[in-house]
Amino acid sequence: MLDVHRGWSKPGAGNNIDQLWALLLHIKSDRIVEAVNCFGDQQAAMPSGTPTH
Repeated sequence: MLDVHRGWSKPGAGNNIDQLWALLLHIKSDRIVEAVNCFGDQQAAMPSGTPTH
């Protein structure tokens, strides 16, 4: 299952974010067994100085 949603922060709340996220869910026997969260803009989503391999 794929869930695409928009996330944003309030202006003036520090580092503002306004971007899309995609959440990829692997469902087996009616249960989530794995979830992968993919950011639309990886650099904007990570705190500065965080390595992005």
